[in-house]
Amino acid sequence: MRSITAKTILSFSIIMFLIFSVFALIISQVLRQNYYSALREEIASYVIRISDEYISGFIDDGVLNKEEFSSDMNVFNKYTDFHYVITDDDFNIITLSDGIVTPYEKLDISDDEKLESLREGNVVWATDMISDIFGNSIYNIAYPVLLDGDVKGYIFGGTYISELISQIKKLYVYVFIFFIVGLLIGYAAIYYYMYEFLSPIIEVNKAARRIAGGNFDERIDFKGNDEIAQLCDSFNVMAESLCEQDKRRREFTSNISHDLRSPLTSIKGYAEAMTDGTIPPERYPKYLKIIYTEADRLNNLANSIMDFNSLFEAHQNASLEVFNINVVINEVVLALKERAEEKNISLSMKAESPEINVYADIEKIQRVIFNLTDNALKFTEKGSITVGSFIKDEKAHIYVKDTGIGLSEEEKKRVFERLYKADHSRGIDKNGMGLGLAIAREIIEWHNESIWVESTQGKGSVFEFTLALAKEQGQTRRR
Repeated sequence: MRSITAKTILSFSIIMFLIFSVFALIISQVLRQNYYSALREEIASYVIRISDEYISGFIDDGVLNKEEFSSDMNVFNKYTDFHYVITDDDFNIITLSDGIVTPYEKLDISDDEKLESLREGNVVWATDMISDIFGNSIYNIAYPVLLDGDVKGYIFGGTYISELISQIKKLYVYVFIFFIVGLLIGYAAIYYYMYEFLSPIIEVNKAARRIAGGNFDERIDFKGNDEIAQLCDSFNVMAESLCEQDKRRREFTSNISHDLRSPLTSIKGYAEAMTDGTIPPERYPKYLKIIYTEADRLNNLANSIMDFNSLFEAHQNASLEVFNINVVINEVVLALKERAEEKNISLSMKAESPEINVYADIEKIQRVIFNLTDNALKFTEKGSITVGSFIKDEKAHIYVKDTGIGLSEEEKKRVFERLYKADHSRGIDKNGMGLGLAIAREIIEWHNESIWVESTQGKGSVFEFTLALAKEQGQTRRR
């Protein structure tokens, strides 16, 4: 495939060729018309002079004095390069200009239409009327000589057009020279323009290859306000995003390794101890239970990952319906009440109104509330957790408020990311993989709603999301 420079130069060459060709054609046509116009005037002046001499050559009895007329024409030949053949009214040749030789004594006009026009006393312009005498390279006129309204003879004359051909050839030479000069200037301009235009694109290409090789710190320093500058800015934004994603990928790998290594280490250690006799048989039940618990933890971690990956497919089969969100909140609170009591945490529900009907997928929203409440239970050591609802700006707002460890500013920005777990939370949440909040965000965003967190480190957090209020009409009612 040709490069952009080659394509541009080829396009420019074709355009320049077409422009100069049209220019040469127009100029040559204008020159030809102007030349023929001037030539016609010159020829007309000659034939009028010859016609005057012809008429003055008639004597009183109406007979032409051919010898005197021929003598006058010989003088005329010395001072002009006009070529002519003069005949009487029956086309018999009376005299010829110098340089014209013909074996004929009488002209034969083969074009009946032109012949008839001549006999009627009309002037006829042509290049082929008597070409056997003049040849095809002469522009000639057939001019009837009139005396008292009667045709007394004819003058066939003209001038060779070699001068026009010569001028047109010179014109083509000049056009060709201008064409070459224009091409050279154009190529220089294209080279400069393409250098300015392609340099940043080449840099973008090189940088893209380096990024493809794993160097995500690559950036392009290009200043400007045009589209190329915008491309470079977009590239830098993309590179920054890739760098951030690579950082998160490394964190993901580290998180996976950390979360998997602990149960695997326990399972392997206890199994080896039981195998080599370090743990006596009578204590096997205790350590087998630990191994089972750790294996179950691994299974839960794997299921969490699979669950998140299958979330998109589950969205395709979602079922939207009308339901009272307070009923769902109450069910979640009852399901987690026992765990809260085990930690001496007060878990309660608070609703602005007994009935707040929303239009959503009930099972997925239940899961969101469960994940948010479960997350609050994990990171609240004392105090209370409140799950509530209210209406604001024609939206249903559902929140989970706790008095737990809270989040830093950096943690608040990333808390909804997949597999993200703050360093201080790893010692608290040993079984989770940081997918609960990510799943909650995916579900809420699929509903085209918003979810966010407000938190102060050491004082607690409030996770809140919105849902569309039910309109009842045309919507399935449930509960």
